Amino acid sequence: MTVRRAVESVRASARRVALTRPGGAFGSAGRGICTLAVLSSLVVLPDLLRQGTVSLLVGSAGLVLVLVAALGLRRRWLPEPAADLLDAAGFVMLTTALTLPWEAPLAMSTSLWHRSLGGSRVGVAVRTLLYTGVLLVADYARADAVTWIDSIPALSAVPVWVAMGVTSRRLGLMLKEHDAIAAVSSIEVRFGASMVGELDEDELQSREQAHWRALAAEVPHLLVVQVERLEGRWVATDSVPEARDGQCVMLESWRPEVSPDVSAIDGDPSVFEVEGRRWREVPLADPSPVRRLLVGMSPDVSERHARAVVVAIARSELIVQHARDHLEIRRLARTDQLTGLASRLAFFEALHEHEGSEERVSVMFFDLDRFKEVNDAWGHDAGDEVLRAAAHRIREACGEAVQCARLGGDEFAALFVGADDERLETVTDMVAALLKAPIATQRGIASVGVSCGYASTSDGEVLALLPSADARMYSMKGVRGGLRSLRHEESAGAPQAGEAVPPPSALG
Repeated sequence: MTVRRAVESVRASARRVALTRPGGAFGSAGRGICTLAVLSSLVVLPDLLRQGTVSLLVGSAGLVLVLVAALGLRRRWLPEPAADLLDAAGFVMLTTALTLPWEAPLAMSTSLWHRSLGGSRVGVAVRTLLYTGVLLVADYARADAVTWIDSIPALSAVPVWVAMGVTSRRLGLMLKEHDAIAAVSSIEVRFGASMVGELDEDELQSREQAHWRALAAEVPHLLVVQVERLEGRWVATDSVPEARDGQCVMLESWRPEVSPDVSAIDGDPSVFEVEGRRWREVPLADPSPVRRLLVGMSPDVSERHARAVVVAIARSELIVQHARDHLEIRRLARTDQLTGLASRLAFFEALHEHEGSEERVSVMFFDLDRFKEVNDAWGHDAGDEVLRAAAHRIREACGEAVQCARLGGDEFAALFVGADDERLETVTDMVAALLKAPIATQRGIASVGVSCGYASTSDGEVLALLPSADARMYSMKGVRGGLRSLRHEESAGAPQAGEAVPPPSALG
């Protein structure tokens, strides 16, 4: 229970980290600047209210257009070109209706700041030209004759707007990159938390595939490819997510010094471009000279973002490997390596799982007779063969058992749930009959026999069953069987076919 609570605690902490995804940095900045732009536009309301009816109507209509353009772009109701034109038309109407010279440039500056956040260079240039044109059109609309000297105040805002647009664009790109890296880290955290304590191989594979799909949805044109060295060239042997782009990338060679078709980037031989993607090698915890893991992304992905993806994939591979190693260690610890039955640890875990059960729980204990004589006479290799054969026969007889295990040496046990005494007697008789039959080994034919005992309970006290079954087995234990050899090639005094064979104690 303590381990289970710890695992749930780790997963809950990871979920909290994932839910507080810092990928909203760009969105938060955009919302803040959008609010500032809207407030700057509303500052002109007192001046509008002092104007005449016509100016008030024109200015109000312009203000509405500006707000609709800002909110429409924010909510993605309008495409960017339409929002630019609507914004410029609104500012033309608003500027012609105002009397204070600083109000319209202030509103346009905050609007430019908001609209250029993380935008393109072309977008910054277009909006700067539109806003400059707005001031010039407003000057011409308010005066009968305008000279180039009258346009100087409007033109003087252009350098400020250019600097503001470029700065806002760079700030937005940095925040977007931060969001992208944070999103990859969040996916990695969720994946790592989901793998903690997972003990099912199929579920591990399912979560690994879900992890790849989550990364592919976050990173443009992501494709992870495993390549192996086959007949002097690197060939893709596996790709994830499976056939994401409808094709599997095959790389004739991934090293720039091997193939001129692969171009190194910035002198780094582990970075190259093939098939419209920029590829990087993923560092593995257990590198192989004939196996590589490559990750390809769009060339538009920034270097910091790409490195974050590579690191996340490397860590994910390490997490998967550790999870599978843990499963293998767990399997080895719970399996008897000689016989393939459950181990002593697995048997006692099964006993604990049925502690407090309302069903009838029974434990059956088996001990081979004269097994020590086989070991002493023919060695441990022959003894191991006898144990494997005995385990197979016990498993066959105890087919309905919840658990069938080798406890150690020549001792075996089986756990039954819901079996009555008649069924248990049938199983003991079947085991005795099967093990009464001779067992062939490389050294000869062994006849060992078995002693059995069982104990049952219906009150949930299952942990006391094994000692009780052991005691009953020893009360029934007797001497049976012997050995007779069919071939005994390693012994100079090996008996020939048809000769009498002495008991194992005499062979020692």
